[in-house]
Order: sequence, then C-alpha cells, then structure tokens
Amino acid sequence: MNIEGNQFMLLANTIVNMAKKKEPVFYLGKVISISPFIVDIGQLQLDRNDLLINKELLKGNLRKIKIGEQECEVENLENVFKVNDNVALITNDKQLFALLCIMG
Repeated sequence: MNIEGNQFMLLANTIVNMAKKKEPVFYLGKVISISPFIVDIGQLQLDRNDLLINKELLKGNLRKIKIGEQECEVENLENVFKVNDNVALITNDKQLFALLCIMG
C-alpha cells in the first residue's frame, strides 16, 4: 500500500513513531473560553493560533462578515463549542495541535 497518498497510513505511522519515542500523542483537553477560544490540556493553554480544528466540526458554522467592501467567512465557534466541553487533540511537535472531536 502506498503510504504517501493515504492520510490514515501517515497518521498511523506518526503515532507508531511517537510511541517508540514515548512521547504523548493524544491529549484530552477542556474548553475554558469561547471568545477568545482557549483549550486547557493541563500543562498548556492552547489558543486558536495553536489549533487546527477538524473541518467536520465547523460544517455549517461559518458566518459571513463584511470588512470594507470585502465579504469573507469566519468560524462561528460559539455554535460548536461550549465552556467545559472535553475535546480530543493530537500533536506531533507540541506546537500545533489538531482538535479532533468533542468527547461525550
């Protein structure tokens, strides 16, 4: 199977390599603020700049805003997350975290 074109195989490969190094791969966090958006994972508080949010969570939760003559879409996180939501995250460098899903 060709790993290069298969995102699931790349993810699995990353997890295996990180497990060999005994580095945490998955984190459980808690949303502690919506605006600004902040997730606490115990030793770190992650803001929107630290996170890639699963696009499936944001489906249908974009709003249009107008800046001058230009119209653009922005994330409407208030419709997706609530304070105290538990979330699952993954990282491979502890710099940028992918927020995968809301737990329970």
